Amino acid sequence: MQRNRAVMILAWAFSAAAVAAAIHNAVTGTGSMECAVLITASLILQFLYAKSLKQNKP
Repeated sequence: MQRNRAVMILAWAFSAAAVAAAIHNAVTGTGSMECAVLITASLILQFLYAKSLKQNKP
C-alpha cells in the first residue's frame, strides 16, 4: 500500500512539474525537451499507479 501511495505522489508531482514546464516553455520559448520528458515520466507513473490499483481490486 505504501508503494501505491508513493507512486501516486510521484505521478502528481511529475504532472505538476510538466504543467509548470509547459507554462515556462510557452512564456520563454525554451525547454521543450524537458517538458516532453516530464510529460512522459508522469504518464508512465500514472499508468503504473492505475495498474497497481487494478491488481489490488478485490
